[in-house]
Order: sequence, then structure tokens, then C-alpha cells
Amino acid sequence: MANQPKFGRTADSWRAVTGSRSGQRADEHGEWNISIARCVESSDCLWKGIAPMKLLNQVPSPCRAVGLAGLIPFWFLAVACWFLSPRDYELAIDAQINYGAIILSFLGAVHWGLAVASRDAATWGRIVWSVSPSLLGWVATLMAPAVALVTLLLGFVLTLVFDDRAFRGKDDQEWYRALRRVLSVGAISAILVVVVQMQLSEIT
Repeated sequence: MANQPKFGRTADSWRAVTGSRSGQRADEHGEWNISIARCVESSDCLWKGIAPMKLLNQVPSPCRAVGLAGLIPFWFLAVACWFLSPRDYELAIDAQINYGAIILSFLGAVHWGLAVASRDAATWGRIVWSVSPSLLGWVATLMAPAVALVTLLLGFVLTLVFDDRAFRGKDDQEWYRALRRVLSVGAISAILVVVVQMQLSEIT
């Protein structure tokens, strides 16, 4: 009986310790959930694939619809290359290269348009860059197919990096940055499919 109060105090102390640890874990989970929520709302976290559909929700409907439709030729030609006859296959490769060059020109022209809309945006760096993708695309049309496709890949990666930095921190243009990420991944993936198909056809 004499040890009972001591046991009671020990049990109370244990409950106090475990209770505080549970509370600490609860607080940690709460902070973690808040961090996840904030991360999901940020474009940087979305870029890592946590909530990719959030990217497109930021984009105006006409731009989203027309932008995604622009991926159709890329993927139509990428899939067709696996099933066409040799003659039609070459036409599809040429069509993919020419379409990629046109899209690169469009991406560069966006910056020229910004310079027209705002004189402050008409810097040497922006204007020189605005014509660079079109020149790169034009050079690609003069190359052998395999080299041309790799050149287009390089062009799409460079334009994505440049635009991602150029539009960062601009709330009114953040939707374009989000759209560029999605469309660039789609275009680059389609071209990679064609490159892989070309390599496999050479092996077989």
C-alpha cells in the first residue's frame, strides 16, 4: 500500500511524458500538413508533379484549349512514325521537324510582342533572344533528320528555361509560365519518341 502513491505518481509522469510526445507529434503532423497545402498552392511544388492539374487551372480557357491543341500535330506525327511505310515515314519526320521549327519561332515572337506592348520590355537581351529560336529552328530544317530533331530538343529546352526565368514573379503573367511548362514537356516528349523510333529502326 505504501508503494501505491509512488506508482501513481510514476504512471502520471509517464502519461505526462507520452502525452507531451503525442502532442508534439500532432503538432509536427499539423505543420507538415500545412506545409503540404502551401506547397500544393505554389507553382514550384506543382512543377515537381504534386498537383500537375493546378498548372492548367491558372491558364485562361482559350489559351489552354489552343495551346493543348498545338500538341496534337506533335503526337500525331510521333505515333504515326511507328506505323508508316518508309516513304510516308520520311514525310512524317520532315513534317515533325518543320512543325517544331514553326513552334520555336512562335515562342521567340512572344518576347517581341512584349516589347511592342511595353517599351520598357524592349531591351537588347529580350529582342536578340526573340529571334534566336526562329534562327535555331530554321537551321534545324537544313540538317539531317536525326541532328535536326536533337537541335529542336535543345531549342525547346532553352526556350523553356528562358521563359521560366523571364516570367518568374510576375503575377499577371504566371499563367503563361505554367502553360509553357506543360506544353514544353508535351512537345519535348513527342520529339523524343521520334528520336527513339529512329534509333530502333536503325538497329533493326
